[in-house]
Amino acid sequence: MQKKPLLQTDWPNSWLGKISPHVRPVSKEDAFLVRSHASFGKCPAHFSSPLRIIYDHEVILYRNCACSLEFEDEKFICKPDTFIIIPPGKWHSEICLKSRGGYRYWCHFDWQPQSPRVDSPVMTLALNRPRYEQCHSAPDFVPPEIRHGAIPNPTRAYELAKKLRELTSTGLPHGMLLAGAVLHELLIELLDVSPEKTEPIQKNDRTLPIAGRIRHALDRVSSKPYKTSRMSEILSDFNYSYEHLCRIFKKAYGVSPLQYIHAQQMNRAKALLKNSELQVAEICYSIGMNSPAYFTKTFRSLIGKTPSDYRRGLRE
Repeated sequence: MQKKPLLQTDWPNSWLGKISPHVRPVSKEDAFLVRSHASFGKCPAHFSSPLRIIYDHEVILYRNCACSLEFEDEKFICKPDTFIIIPPGKWHSEICLKSRGGYRYWCHFDWQPQSPRVDSPVMTLALNRPRYEQCHSAPDFVPPEIRHGAIPNPTRAYELAKKLRELTSTGLPHGMLLAGAVLHELLIELLDVSPEKTEPIQKNDRTLPIAGRIRHALDRVSSKPYKTSRMSEILSDFNYSYEHLCRIFKKAYGVSPLQYIHAQQMNRAKALLKNSELQVAEICYSIGMNSPAYFTKTFRSLIGKTPSDYRRGLRE
């Protein structure tokens, strides 16, 4: 029996499709103390944090270090290449158990945009009176438990965490918008446990839709110079008529397989016209076409100029 495809409501973490995370901005008052609430730093063996509560959420990644986090009613051991997301309003403290030149990456955020709260603190330390009314609660669809576990792809996760720091360090609106997108990707990398994530689709996978398989076949052919082959030969492994395959591909992508290959060839030709001294005929052969006249005709139909006119316009 053919496996039924998962619908969005069947996903183990379908709630991830509803989030729109935003990095906590740095207020004018905070700017005198920190450049960003998304950053990273060394985690020496003697590192510890005081008992505190935070007012938004904080994701922490542990690289080459292990820390113990004690909450009011729970304790978590965060080993190297693990993460934890701390919710607001919970008293907690942290201590480094061991470190081999390790780093902690952290980011304060909201799962969805919330109204700015000028007087909302980042945290309150023990012995001070917490302001629970200032907590940025998570939306109802976000699971309430503390999220903690292994980082599925540490290399990618640390790259994203560093990118967050770069984008938020200036506090400029454009950087903060981009930081929200990077944070979204990071949270999905950490939290998505959908089966498809651990089963990457191969380019020759027979379960791919036919249009996608055709495109992969065309990409393999057009990614390097080649002697012109008949399109029917390129698509001969699909066990359908060439006409049927053309209809499927055009319905999916709006162009025929031949037009798709020509578009890629002409893009390579444009780059060669701009960045090389090759003659038009040499460029024609280098992109896999065997007729300079046909190359010129195809280039003009797609670009609006002959190859020579295009190069001349670049140099004027």
